[in-house]
Amino acid sequence: MSDRAIEPGGADVGSVDRSRLARALLPALLHDIANTTQRLVGVRALLDFEDPTLAAPAGADLLWAGERAHEQGWLMGLVALALDVDLLLERRWAAGLGATLALVGAALARDGERCAVQRAEVPLLAGRLSARVEAHLCLALAEIVFDAGRSAPSARVELLFERSEQRVVLRGSRGAQAAGAAHARLRDAPLQAAEFERDGDAWLVRMPGEWFERPAPLQAQG
Repeated sequence: MSDRAIEPGGADVGSVDRSRLARALLPALLHDIANTTQRLVGVRALLDFEDPTLAAPAGADLLWAGERAHEQGWLMGLVALALDVDLLLERRWAAGLGATLALVGAALARDGERCAVQRAEVPLLAGRLSARVEAHLCLALAEIVFDAGRSAPSARVELLFERSEQRVVLRGSRGAQAAGAAHARLRDAPLQAAEFERDGDAWLVRMPGEWFERPAPLQAQG
């Protein structure tokens, strides 16, 4: 009996081969981990001076490294999930989609392609889906964006998120044919509940708004 999550709509979210995506993302993740390790080596050097005045900068570097390690651990689990190895289990992270798209951008940059997304504008995951399905949603969108970026090496792919009352829309400025082909391959993944549209070489993925947290209302200025 398979232990793969069946959600939403009865889709087997573990049935898509994403080893190609894992091969692309892992070198970028390893580079990020190496940067964090280098920062920790610097902290060790500061502490070896046994100078109390260096405690504050060492602590700040440890805070930075801890935050990076948290993100890198989740992304490592995501890459493993692309290989059908579930290290995340029930671990949730609302900011996982933003981290995923940032890693895709780094992976594309290694080969000279460019992908631009404002991470602060990426919506947070709401936890309405199972943790596994949310992770597969991140992988599905990652594959669409990655393929769009690889297909447009001479132009930067701009990503933009929009929100309406019922939907969250991810728009891409380039690579519609490759993005559409990726979406078609992923119809048994969470994106079966999403709609894909082309507008020339631009494209969009329209997803249920309930998958994402609503932005906090703006406070009135006094």
